[in-house]
Amino acid sequence: MKLNQIIILTFILTAVISSFGANTYYYLNSNQLFENKIRDNLSSTSQAMANQVEFFIEEQKEKMEIAATHQELSNQELREITNKSDEFYELFTIDSNGIIIASTNELHIGQNKSTDQYFVNGRNKTYVTNAYISDADNQKLINISTPHNDGVLVGRIKLEKLSEIVSDYTGLGRTGESYLVNKNYVMITNSRNSKEQTELKQVVNTQNTENCFQDKTDEINHKDTEVFLGYTGVNVLGNHVLIPEMDWCLLTEIEEEEAFGSLRKQVFETSLNTAIAAMALVLIIGFILSAIISKPIKKLTKDVDSITKGKFDTQLKKSRITEVQSLIDSLNRILASLKLAILRTGATKEEIGIGEVIKKKEEAEKKAIMFGDAVKTSIDGISIADLEGKIIFTNNAFNKMWGYEPEEVIGKKLDEFWKEDQIKKVRTKVVPATLKSGWTGKLVGKRKDKSSFDASVTSSVVKDKKGKTSAILGIFREIQKEKKTKLVQHQVYEKWREKGKYKSKQL
Repeated sequence: MKLNQIIILTFILTAVISSFGANTYYYLNSNQLFENKIRDNLSSTSQAMANQVEFFIEEQKEKMEIAATHQELSNQELREITNKSDEFYELFTIDSNGIIIASTNELHIGQNKSTDQYFVNGRNKTYVTNAYISDADNQKLINISTPHNDGVLVGRIKLEKLSEIVSDYTGLGRTGESYLVNKNYVMITNSRNSKEQTELKQVVNTQNTENCFQDKTDEINHKDTEVFLGYTGVNVLGNHVLIPEMDWCLLTEIEEEEAFGSLRKQVFETSLNTAIAAMALVLIIGFILSAIISKPIKKLTKDVDSITKGKFDTQLKKSRITEVQSLIDSLNRILASLKLAILRTGATKEEIGIGEVIKKKEEAEKKAIMFGDAVKTSIDGISIADLEGKIIFTNNAFNKMWGYEPEEVIGKKLDEFWKEDQIKKVRTKVVPATLKSGWTGKLVGKRKDKSSFDASVTSSVVKDKKGKTSAILGIFREIQKEKKTKLVQHQVYEKWREKGKYKSKQL
């Protein structure tokens, strides 16, 4: 691999690893930061909506208490109050016996309400009933009652007034909503996600509802805002606020996908774009640095190649890279020594051997290639073994002769290729003779399939430059094939000779 490729690859790997780590950290932390912000916003919205509901109830209680300061309230006076305060659906007064004595709806005068909770509890203090459906007119209402003379003043408020308060969806997106639930887990306001009215119809038995009413106790073991399965069957991010006086819960929820989906996508895209930009920048820097570093090395390699060809007048240029310059200085010293030697002796580069060495080196390389091709394509089997008798090379003819694949032969001992009765001869005669001066003779070979054949063998040693024996060379020819070859040659010769005689007779 080239140096500039190594440098660029190193920069790429560094960029990928660092970008992955940094962007993973950024994604997780940013995601958590934004999620916390969304949770806080939802909590604030829920608390603000609960405050509005509580303020509305308190405001209506105050209106009732102010109206109750009048000693006598006629039907007309009650109607005037409802005209000024459209929150009230109906106002009526009850005497000490529980009988309606005045009302904005005169049809109700004379009815006995002595057993109703708003009469019983409203004689002592201002009282707010739970939401209910009126038997008389099928209206969904809450009642506020307050002491009046010896009886009670009662104001009825439609639940739709509460629905109007919680139907402000500002900051809640497309799926967010707030709604009220009573202690029976029944929704007392309308739902944004339902086309039908849900007041006193929709049961909301969710984790958010349970957590809210759990806030009445001291055993709170949940988060105020968390993700759970909503009453519509979709995961939502929800928050709750308990309204203790009414024993209601105000729940604020938004689908998880809407709350976090776009945010997570935005954070991911930002992380991805940042990573791509960072890797592109690092890649550009890598290309520039690799060019700066590899350029003087390429030039130096070219100059050294010229020197090896005898061009001693080559000038090695300086480099700003310290390590490269150190190498150039060393080469300059070597080159100066060579030039000095030439000047002192008056010899040419050919005479001091450089040109000849280069020429012989090229010739040796060509001979080595030719020798390798000759060995591989030889019809005789050829093997080379180390001094321990393990095969380190075989040609195609050898492998075919013994029936082995090339990779099966390497590492096998020489003994494994001869019949059992031949092994002693190989060890005691062939090998010693080979190491001494070489050996020629016949042996019985053993193929991979256990079949045998006669082989003509010539073995000798391979010596290194120092004359030390380094390996054992073997050349093999199957005798049977050799006999067949000679027979065919003889038959061809006989036919040729007979043909020649026949022609001579004709002449």
